[in-house]
Amino acid sequence: MKRLNLFLLAFAALGMVFTSCEPSEDAVGPSLQITSGETVEAAAGSSITIAWRADAGDANMSTFTILEGNTAITSDGITWNAYEIPTASNETYTSSVTVNITEATTFTLTVTDKDGLTASKTVTVTIGGSTTEEISTWTATLYNALWYASSEAKGAFFASATGTVYAQTGSGDVLSATEQSNTDFMYWYGGTTNSSIVAPNDATAVSKAGASKSWTTKNATKLKKVTVTDWSAVDATLISAIDLSSSVTIVSTLATGDFIAFETVGGKKGIIKITGLSGTSGSAADNASIEVKVIK
Repeated sequence: MKRLNLFLLAFAALGMVFTSCEPSEDAVGPSLQITSGETVEAAAGSSITIAWRADAGDANMSTFTILEGNTAITSDGITWNAYEIPTASNETYTSSVTVNITEATTFTLTVTDKDGLTASKTVTVTIGGSTTEEISTWTATLYNALWYASSEAKGAFFASATGTVYAQTGSGDVLSATEQSNTDFMYWYGGTTNSSIVAPNDATAVSKAGASKSWTTKNATKLKKVTVTDWSAVDATLISAIDLSSSVTIVSTLATGDFIAFETVGGKKGIIKITGLSGTSGSAADNASIEVKVIK
């Protein structure tokens, strides 16, 4: 009997060891506040900032997760899947992320402490407001880049961020470093390519387009011919959804009414509409009239 009592005491002590590792029923877990608001209305193609404050309960906080639907987001180089909270912030953790919005969506934020207790909050995003301010719309006429322009007004090189047309106006004239950096595409008519929209890094552009062969910056703009059924309906949502994974550096044999999607080296997407073509002789007078919609 004595041995049995000793065995029961040992077993009870062992049970105490195991149960002591679990948080008690009245343990206080972490708390979480969304300081930027739990409901957000945003324009498609815009971005929002989600900010929060998390406070520890009885145990220090350990990880933080942000899901869009069922997928952890990545923002500013951080993948928010059980992201380890810095030691200096494991009692009070305030931070924020910026995320791009293309459609109505939901974000779930969860903080977990070292005892495994959690707190979660949801941010619901609806689409509303005008997307007009998220798009810049430009019109321009671009002249044949195979020739030097007689004036800046007859330039071949286009900066989509500002709608500016640049020209190389004579032998030895090269666009400035800033103009080269700003140029996203050019126009020319010549050879078997006929009317073409061309990225500055295209091999033909480097070898033939006036003095551009001596540029120090040749932007690798992505181009792709696309179909647009209603130009007036092209907005930030439509432009953001364009897949340019199979892009090219030159779109040739253009016709009036063609559309070319593009993405700049800075990641800005847009669409070019060819509204008119004039001249087919390969001369300096050959030109294309264009309209451009680009996300700001």
